[in-house]
Amino acid sequence: MITALLAFLQHHLNGLHMECRLVGFGFSRSRARRVARLWEKAIRPILYRKEG
Repeated sequence: MITALLAFLQHHLNGLHMECRLVGFGFSRSRARRVARLWEKAIRPILYRKEG
């Protein structure tokens, strides 16, 4: 269950997915890319941390 939830979150919260959603919400592509990069820096260490 935890693995499925983590996979779901990794997909829906990754930078590229966020960039596409932001463009869909009306952001310019360049602004969406900048926001997505910041998002990726903040969320990646949490979602892709090494267990063990």
